[in-house]
Amino acid sequence: MSLIEAYNGLDEELKGRVEQVKSLKQTAEKLLLSADKEDCDKINSEMSELGRNWELLWTLANRKQDRLNEALKKAEELHKSVNMLLEWLSDAEMKLRFFGPLSEDELEVMKQIQDHEKFLEELQVKEKEKDHTLFLTDEILLSCSPEAETVIKQWITIIQSRWDEVASWAAQRYVRLQVF
Repeated sequence: MSLIEAYNGLDEELKGRVEQVKSLKQTAEKLLLSADKEDCDKINSEMSELGRNWELLWTLANRKQDRLNEALKKAEELHKSVNMLLEWLSDAEMKLRFFGPLSEDELEVMKQIQDHEKFLEELQVKEKEKDHTLFLTDEILLSCSPEAETVIKQWITIIQSRWDEVASWAAQRYVRLQVF
């Protein structure tokens, strides 16, 4: 967002210079009417260079805007993906914490095993979402600004550590249920 704001300032400045470029072209046209051949060649050369540079500047500015818009889409996709994953991880942590103690009743233990196996299936499905989220972070890291790099790496660490914690808890609970 800060890069887009900075670009918007540049875009406004470029738009403000359009009149100056037009004025320069008009002045050059007037000078061409009264200039000798040598000066006309020099003015035409300078105006051609100005025109090429002006067009190149706008092309580069438009390309930058397109890249920033694409980066914003990726950032929004990542934001949504991270939030959904972290919300699920919070819910998963609560489920694991409140599954309750192992029952003494064999039928109840079998029910707990079934419930936990459903949870493990859900964990496997969510692992694909986690992997997709981490893929997005890796993709963004390839082209992000240096200021964003630290934040993205922090999100990678948070996601991976929370995931590892939930997966570990789930595995430990499953082992305890199986041992019963």
